[in-house]
Amino acid sequence: MSQQRRVSWSRDYNERTTEFWVFILGLHGSGTTLLKNILDQHPDIRSMPREGQHYTSAVPQVVPYGFVRNFTARLDLFRLTEADSATAALRTQFDWSFVYPREKGIKLEKSSTDIIRARWLQAHFRPSRFITIFRDPYAVCASTRRRYPRLTIEDIARQWKVAHDLLFEDFQYLAAQVGKEEEAKQGIELLKERTGGKGLDGIDVKKPMGGYVFAGPNGTDSYGAFMLPIKDEKTILDLLAAEGIKPEKSKDGLYTIKDDRIKVPVFFRFVAIAVTESAYA
Repeated sequence: MSQQRRVSWSRDYNERTTEFWVFILGLHGSGTTLLKNILDQHPDIRSMPREGQHYTSAVPQVVPYGFVRNFTARLDLFRLTEADSATAALRTQFDWSFVYPREKGIKLEKSSTDIIRARWLQAHFRPSRFITIFRDPYAVCASTRRRYPRLTIEDIARQWKVAHDLLFEDFQYLAAQVGKEEEAKQGIELLKERTGGKGLDGIDVKKPMGGYVFAGPNGTDSYGAFMLPIKDEKTILDLLAAEGIKPEKSKDGLYTIKDDRIKVPVFFRFVAIAVTESAYA
């Protein structure tokens, strides 16, 4: 099949089989596989048996180059943005078409390098949505070191920092595309401000955090959801009070925040998970 026919076929195939794309963005050892396995249970989800990187050579992949769990050491190879090849994206979709189930649905993909390719994925896999999952860097270092002892703690820590710095950078860029750059900047600054030697105030950073944001056209009809492992409900409420934010609590335990500084209403609740010592909000 010629390159032109392959591109045309890929576009047509995606229109027929894809509701939208969902990419899980998270570093190795952060709970991405568990999250994928949970999402796989939904009848509308379509996924591949392994990470998508194993089924295409359209863009550089970590295994052939020997940078497993250390791909930020070669950003010149693995980092992709909207400026990089759209044809490579279509070739990737062509390769994946032989692995995804044929029935139309939501295509879920999880590859470790997705965390530094969000802008490329957003530009060339449309429509797309992202779920981001974070885990405390100490836990990631310990987990990775056990499985890959040839990597030093310094290498693993550097990978975590570089990958997440780029993720935050991409987050701000994508937010700017829908007129939400200032809100994204404020959120990132607040996150950094509240991070200290013990982690985030009231949050158990040793456990995974997850979230997603859907950016509607021109920033309208945008929404998102986040799941945070809470150590102490009172600390969270005190933190909000210190910022002059007073959530209203309904009878069913749902909190609502309406504040002029926050452009959209925020809803949250604390949920106790029986199998853990933490609640989630």
